[in-house]
Amino acid sequence: MEMMIEMQAFGIEDMKNYVRKCLAGSRVKQVDDEQLSKDVLAFHELIGGLPLAFSLAMAYIQQKEIIISNFCDLFVKENNKEFISQKNTIFEDKTTEELEDHSENLNFISTVLILALVDLKRKNHNVEFVLDIIAYLSPDNISTNLVFDCWIQCQNKENISSQLSSSKKRSTLNQLLGEEWTKLLDIENAHKDKECTVLAENFEKALELLLSYSIIAVNPVQNQLIELESEFAQQVQNININVHQLTQQVIRLNHQRSGVYERNYENVFRWVFAELDYDIRDMRDVRRAGLLVPHGIYLENLQNHISDHEMAKFQEKIADQQDEVGKYSIALKYYEKALLLKEKHYGKDHPETSKARVNLGNVWEELGGYEKQRDLFTRALAITEKHYGKDHPETAHVLTHLGNAWGELGDYHKQIDLLIRSHKITEKHYGKDHPETAHVLTDLANAWGNLGDYHKQKDLLKRALKI
Repeated sequence: MEMMIEMQAFGIEDMKNYVRKCLAGSRVKQVDDEQLSKDVLAFHELIGGLPLAFSLAMAYIQQKEIIISNFCDLFVKENNKEFISQKNTIFEDKTTEELEDHSENLNFISTVLILALVDLKRKNHNVEFVLDIIAYLSPDNISTNLVFDCWIQCQNKENISSQLSSSKKRSTLNQLLGEEWTKLLDIENAHKDKECTVLAENFEKALELLLSYSIIAVNPVQNQLIELESEFAQQVQNININVHQLTQQVIRLNHQRSGVYERNYENVFRWVFAELDYDIRDMRDVRRAGLLVPHGIYLENLQNHISDHEMAKFQEKIADQQDEVGKYSIALKYYEKALLLKEKHYGKDHPETSKARVNLGNVWEELGGYEKQRDLFTRALAITEKHYGKDHPETAHVLTHLGNAWGELGDYHKQIDLLIRSHKITEKHYGKDHPETAHVLTDLANAWGNLGDYHKQKDLLKRALKI
């Protein structure tokens, strides 16, 4: 569900001071103070002093080198096209007054943004593709190499070939944005690969333009030890991208109006879905996947048409990564969400639902909720036995979990009974010398130790160690 974003409006004097500052030394035709007051008053009446709309408008004025009165004429013309309807379903839970106020703000931003985008797309069509990604990412966690990697994955071969054939000489960053921005966006040609280099240049030019029109802002990444390591992402220095949530909302709402919302959402969704995979043996890769979690959470909360079973997998990926790094409260939340969707899609007695219960039970163990863990595993065992049978390895797997849950509750006799059942199935299926058998033997040994039978514990641990 979209958030309402409140912003304190500029007053007339605030706007006059800001205009003077922006236009000082610019090539925009200067006007006297009396005319400036009239222009700013008309300006304020049009955009209501909304800071974001105002900053975007001034960036547009500077880029186009037009006077304020000319911009006001353009604004009125574009605003009459009514880009955004006040009856969008995203905000259907809001009151009429809240909806009208928010929609008015969105219309202000939309009008200015559309004016800027028309000009930007004439200069570089990649601007639109970059914004199509940024609009669906968590606004507080966007970096250049994340966007670049997603942008590359979303490009089709035809589009890439077109960019390669129409590539022109790289623009001079010093002339446009100054030395600091040059340092931030220094594209490294580490692999000297023509395709990567041209794509990186096109991406850089799009960011330059977005920055020059105040649609985004940038700042260096601080204390970030890891970055995406795809072949393409290595081409771009990692920089934080700041974008206002209202800008993102306007872009998404206009995507809905244009009928491309689902396509753009799905493009980013598929990319995040794939990037949430990680090598469990490599903690650096686990942490890398963690960079995608905020974006996964953001996407999951946006309006979408992803199927229940696919969204459940997506939620489980978020939960898996958070579980792996010890963020159990978040993992619990997303395993619970996944369970609800799986029950809806598969039914309450399906093996996939059983697996979801096991995941949830394991997190409750980490949080000390042993009774909840036991109840979840008990239900999972009933489903697994019904579907696979009492002698199946999947049944043994759940028996082990349930046995250990009883152990955490202090019922070691119950734990031993369940682990003995699990051991028999595991040994029969995998053999006496398989690691899975050793794992069950170790749990069984510790259960006997908890009952004070250290001889049995020792014998079983020896057998496990030998395996």
